[in-house]
Amino acid sequence: MIREVSGQWWFCCPRCGKKLYPLRAGAVCRGVLAHCRERHCGWSGEIIVEPGDWRQEKPTLPA
Repeated sequence: MIREVSGQWWFCCPRCGKKLYPLRAGAVCRGVLAHCRERHCGWSGEIIVEPGDWRQEKPTLPA
């Protein structure tokens, strides 16, 4: 899930919403594995950021 927080873009956990990695506007990413560091979440999966994903409110990743 991509969100804008305080003027900066972040890849956030699709399960709990915790900010995980900062992104530059327009970034494209596929095949990067991530793990949520939130104590009670434990989500892990592939980061997929496509050019059309920007400015969407809902997660675009498989849970």
